[in-house]
Amino acid sequence: MAMSDPLGDMLTRIRNGQRVGKSTVICPASKLRENVLEVLKREGYIRGYSWADVRNGLSEFTIELKYAEGEPVIKEISRISPGFGMVLMATLGCGLAILSRGSAEVIERCALPVLKFEKIGAWALTEPGAGSDAFGGMRTTARLDGDAVVLNGQKTFISNAPYADVFAIYARLSASDEDSSDTPVVRAIAV
Repeated sequence: MAMSDPLGDMLTRIRNGQRVGKSTVICPASKLRENVLEVLKREGYIRGYSWADVRNGLSEFTIELKYAEGEPVIKEISRISPGFGMVLMATLGCGLAILSRGSAEVIERCALPVLKFEKIGAWALTEPGAGSDAFGGMRTTARLDGDAVVLNGQKTFISNAPYADVFAIYARLSASDEDSSDTPVVRAIAV
């Protein structure tokens, strides 16, 4: 079953609204989306938003677009401040990687604080000497040892590493840890 991507959906609605020149877009409301909208508003990438109850306990946001005739929000963020765009994407990537496969406890402890921008996330994928096939040539391994996960390997070019509170470290799992196939599986491990 595919997992929904609430942030991706909202950012897609914003991007599509900008592309057709809308001044507002509407999306389902959630606390996670509100946290992202607060950052976008504070940094000047949207004019604002409002929250309204629509029916049967469901709520929605009306988002006032600032760049109705411009580039998508993330492009505009990156144009103005490439560093902030990279920090934002690495933090969201870390949180969403953990959200996609983490247990409820790991999601609560690691993913939600990152996605609410209470903590900074880091993305550890690239390895020294790796080429363009980061997953196929991955040497970092992870194995279960009781209740702990033991990581063994090296990473380089870790986005947000000096300031991160939470890391999504990609590693190759042994087949017995994930399934019975002979093909090793690569997963993000929350640290």
